[in-house]
Amino acid sequence: EPFDFSLLVTVPRATALLRQVDAWNDSYGRGAVHEIFISYYGSAPPDLGGSEGKARAEFSRAVEISRGLAAGPYVALASSVSVKNQNLAEFRELLDKALAVDVNVNAVRSQRLTNVINQKKARWMLDHVDRFFLEGQDAP
Repeated sequence: EPFDFSLLVTVPRATALLRQVDAWNDSYGRGAVHEIFISYYGSAPPDLGGSEGKARAEFSRAVEISRGLAAGPYVALASSVSVKNQNLAEFRELLDKALAVDVNVNAVRSQRLTNVINQKKARWMLDHVDRFFLEGQDAP
């Protein structure tokens, strides 16, 4: 099914809402807003606000807030910026960090399901690296 370009008008409203949540509570959901912005800034074209620098800044903040105990920021940066840059080494490093998150740490028990899902995604991405990177690169 083709992309519905009428949905593009909703992007500014959605990002404004996320920015407001961030302004009210920077650490909401242990950095959930920052995790969304990693994917948004890392994937969106520059005309819609996309920026690798912003994606990396959001990644740093998400990791800081979660104290590195969330797999999501690593998966988000790998699937957006690393793939866009065709940086296979960074892709693998980030996904390995996502897989290294201990889902049973008491400090993040409330996010266990989210971490398990993100780790499954990380494993799948590593197992299917050829879907993300051009032929001829160092694949497993």
